[in-house]
Amino acid sequence: MTEHHRDQTGQPGAAPSGAVTKKTASDWLRFIPPAAALGSAFILQIVAVTDLVGGVLADRFGSWAYLPAALFGLAVAASIEGGAAYLMDLYDKHLLARDGTLWLRILMVAYVAGSAAAIHWWADFRGLPTIMSWLLAAMSASALFLWSRGSRWKNREAMRASGQIDPALPRLPMAAKIMHPWRSLVTMWLIAWEPAPTTTAARARYQAWKARRDGRTDVVDLEVQQAVFLAEGRSAVRRIEVERELSAVREQVYAELDQARAELSAELSAERAKFDTSLSAEQSSALSGADEIRTGADLYATDIRTDAEVYAKRVRAEADEQAAAVRAEADRLHAKAVRVQEEADSLLADARTKAGRLTARAADSQAYTARPARTTSSNGVRRTAIPAKPTAKTEVSVEQLADSLDARFPDSVPGRPTAIEHLKKVYGSCSNERAREAVRVLSARRESAVRPDSPQGSDDDQERHPERTNGAVRDELYAGVS
Repeated sequence: MTEHHRDQTGQPGAAPSGAVTKKTASDWLRFIPPAAALGSAFILQIVAVTDLVGGVLADRFGSWAYLPAALFGLAVAASIEGGAAYLMDLYDKHLLARDGTLWLRILMVAYVAGSAAAIHWWADFRGLPTIMSWLLAAMSASALFLWSRGSRWKNREAMRASGQIDPALPRLPMAAKIMHPWRSLVTMWLIAWEPAPTTTAARARYQAWKARRDGRTDVVDLEVQQAVFLAEGRSAVRRIEVERELSAVREQVYAELDQARAELSAELSAERAKFDTSLSAEQSSALSGADEIRTGADLYATDIRTDAEVYAKRVRAEADEQAAAVRAEADRLHAKAVRVQEEADSLLADARTKAGRLTARAADSQAYTARPARTTSSNGVRRTAIPAKPTAKTEVSVEQLADSLDARFPDSVPGRPTAIEHLKKVYGSCSNERAREAVRVLSARRESAVRPDSPQGSDDDQERHPERTNGAVRDELYAGVS
């Protein structure tokens, strides 16, 4: 509660400097324009600084750099707008202390201009409407102007209460000014230097001035002085009565407010105690129920987990036994398949080697002698080949060239120069292309013979000789051996 101080006469007087004064609605109302203007400028400055600094940092370090840019914008806006708010507070203090406020006014104008210019530049740089900078400048200027007017009014009110400035002069009605212009002017001239509290005192002072001019100063001065004294006395008595009534009403209102606040606090405390008691009881019952449910759930979950572990162990043991049996059978079959594959590869490689040697031997004998070569077909019939004409040139296939190379070099693949030299010696002539093709065919045969997954020869060999199946090769080998 605000304390009401009285002087020695029992009348309300000025409160001491340390007393707490109760703020009125007008005191709070004067904070709205500065808060709105400074808050808008605060937000725009944060956005502008974050946009400018954050864009540069994000290009170098990534999008996370907007966070330190926003913190930097918050610090810049807080320093600028906080300085403006502190400048307004200093203006109030200097004005109430009767100090000079010229520099403070200049700084207020500089703040408005600087903030508006910065926002205008940023809006123009980003292509935003620049009208918002002018709107912000108008808001800031109007807020500072209204604040200075309010500060000036508080200063004059304090000076008037302490008697440092004269009260307002009484105002004569317009009819008196029109009908009695001379009297009105003289009256205002008389009360300008020594103010009169009321219009009655002003008119009495005019009558005294007129009586002095007319020579009737004795009686008139007494009457005038008496009238002025009575008027001032009645005014002072009335003022005291009004102040007493106002003080009594204020104290009664404050007492009622205190009583209502105490009753409301007691009711709130009782209701809060009831609510806390009921909440504690409900919470205790809920906790006990939850504990019981949790205990039952834990026991049920333990039973289920035990059953599941036993069943899982039994199923795992059965699966391990079956897997071991299947794995042993698979290993046995795999070993048998590997053994059969190795035997097949060995037989096929031997058969191909023998066939190549026999073919090369037959080609060599046919090339050096004029005897017709005897061949054996797949059905076992031995035939005599028709000798080539002496004038005609014998065409040797690439397969025959590869067979000759295989017979001559059974353990390696010869190079192209060595292969050409051998084939020219055997067949009389051989081109580089045919020798290269024969070497490639021989390499493919050797690779297919070494590779375990193709026991029946390479795919290229089977594509070039689709009629040479395993049975045909076996028949040819048997015929050559016989």
